[in-house]
Amino acid sequence: MELSACIVVYNGADEALRAAQTVLDCTRRHPLTLYLVDNASPDGSGQCLAKAAKDGTLHIREDQKVEAAQRTAALAPATTRCSVCCKAGCTLS
Repeated sequence: MELSACIVVYNGADEALRAAQTVLDCTRRHPLTLYLVDNASPDGSGQCLAKAAKDGTLHIREDQKVEAAQRTAALAPATTRCSVCCKAGCTLS
Protein backbone atom coordinates (compact mmCIF):
# COMPACT_ATOMS: atom_id res chain seq x y z
CA MET A 1 0.00 0.00 0.00
CA GLU A 2 1.29 3.45 -0.92
CA LEU A 3 -0.01 6.48 0.95
CA SER A 4 -0.30 10.15 0.10
CA ALA A 5 -1.24 13.08 2.29
CA CYS A 6 -1.67 16.80 1.69
CA ILE A 7 -1.26 19.67 4.14
CA VAL A 8 -2.60 23.01 2.92
CA VAL A 9 -1.40 26.09 4.78
CA TYR A 10 -2.15 29.79 4.79
CA ASN A 11 0.53 31.47 6.91
CA GLY A 12 2.03 29.50 9.77
CA ALA A 13 4.74 27.42 8.10
CA ASP A 14 6.12 26.36 11.50
CA GLU A 15 2.86 24.69 12.47
CA ALA A 16 2.61 23.02 9.05
CA LEU A 17 6.16 21.69 9.37
CA ARG A 18 5.37 20.24 12.82
CA ALA A 19 2.29 18.57 11.34
CA ALA A 20 4.32 17.31 8.39
CA GLN A 21 6.94 15.75 10.66
CA THR A 22 4.18 14.07 12.68
CA VAL A 23 2.70 12.59 9.51
CA LEU A 24 6.15 11.39 8.41
CA ASP A 25 6.85 9.86 11.83
CA CYS A 26 3.47 8.09 12.05
CA THR A 27 3.48 6.52 8.59
CA ARG A 28 6.59 4.38 8.76
CA ARG A 29 4.95 1.12 7.65
CA HIS A 30 4.10 2.20 4.09
CA PRO A 31 5.67 4.38 1.38
CA LEU A 32 4.36 7.94 1.61
CA THR A 33 4.25 11.02 -0.57
CA LEU A 34 3.46 14.14 1.45
CA TYR A 35 2.36 17.29 -0.38
CA LEU A 36 2.81 20.66 1.32
CA VAL A 37 0.63 23.26 -0.41
CA ASP A 38 0.85 26.96 0.39
CA ASN A 39 -2.35 28.89 -0.33
CA ALA A 40 -0.77 32.24 -1.32
CA SER A 41 0.46 33.10 2.18
CA PRO A 42 1.80 36.66 2.44
CA ASP A 43 4.21 35.69 5.25
CA GLY A 44 6.65 33.64 3.14
CA SER A 45 5.29 30.26 4.21
CA GLY A 46 5.50 28.92 0.67
CA GLN A 47 9.21 29.55 0.41
CA CYS A 48 9.77 28.09 3.88
CA LEU A 49 7.88 24.89 3.00
CA ALA A 50 9.72 24.52 -0.31
CA LYS A 51 13.06 24.95 1.45
CA ALA A 52 12.17 22.44 4.18
CA ALA A 53 11.12 19.87 1.59
CA LYS A 54 14.64 19.97 0.12
CA ASP A 55 17.16 20.84 2.83
CA GLY A 56 16.75 18.13 5.47
CA THR A 57 14.62 20.17 7.89
CA LEU A 58 12.11 17.33 7.74
CA HIS A 59 13.40 13.88 8.67
CA ILE A 60 12.37 11.84 5.64
CA ARG A 61 12.94 8.10 5.33
CA GLU A 62 14.04 6.41 2.12
CA ASP A 63 10.51 5.35 1.14
CA GLN A 64 9.00 8.78 1.86
CA LYS A 65 8.84 11.82 -0.40
CA VAL A 66 7.85 15.44 0.32
CA GLU A 67 6.80 17.86 -2.41
CA ALA A 68 5.94 21.53 -1.98
CA ALA A 69 3.66 23.65 -4.15
CA GLN A 70 2.59 27.29 -3.95
CA ARG A 71 -0.45 29.19 -5.16
CA THR A 72 0.26 32.79 -6.04
CA ALA A 73 -1.83 35.72 -4.87
CA ALA A 74 -2.49 36.68 -8.48
CA LEU A 75 -5.09 33.92 -8.74
CA ALA A 76 -8.64 34.68 -7.65
CA PRO A 77 -9.68 33.10 -4.33
CA ALA A 78 -12.17 30.23 -4.42
CA THR A 79 -11.67 29.70 -8.14
CA THR A 80 -8.29 27.99 -8.11
CA ARG A 81 -8.30 24.25 -8.56
CA CYS A 82 -5.55 22.18 -6.95
CA SER A 83 -4.17 19.40 -9.13
CA VAL A 84 -1.04 18.70 -7.11
CA CYS A 85 -1.76 15.56 -5.17
CA CYS A 86 -4.63 13.53 -6.61
CA LYS A 87 -6.06 15.46 -9.55
CA ALA A 88 -9.41 15.75 -7.74
CA GLY A 89 -9.53 19.47 -8.41
CA CYS A 90 -10.13 20.65 -4.85
CA THR A 91 -11.00 24.33 -4.60
CA LEU A 92 -8.41 26.44 -2.83
CA SER A 93 -9.84 29.45 -1.04
